[in-house]
Amino acid sequence: MLLTFTFFANTMLPAAADMKGLLSLLAEHGGSIISSNDLHPDLIAQARASNRMYVDENSLGYVWEPPFAGRFPMTENEFELFERCYPIEVELPADLTFENLMKRMNRSGR
Repeated sequence: MLLTFTFFANTMLPAAADMKGLLSLLAEHGGSIISSNDLHPDLIAQARASNRMYVDENSLGYVWEPPFAGRFPMTENEFELFERCYPIEVELPADLTFENLMKRMNRSGR
């Protein structure tokens, strides 16, 4: 199963060719700039594919993360930004079904 969202046009973010580009994304959308060392290689690939990564002359990588990183987007604007920030389709685990999600939610008391 592939995770895809087709609610909005999938346009690229402006290229973050330098730290100024990352700071521009931060000023426009909020979120944070983090070291690529703190990210899983899959998330680095997503950042590179969506122009959210900058590597300096010392080979240090910086990634702009949107304000909803680590949680599911909740608003229409967040969905649109999500599609732009994570353009690579990801295969979901086979055990990720609606039934299993409901079981987990019931166990956690939600």
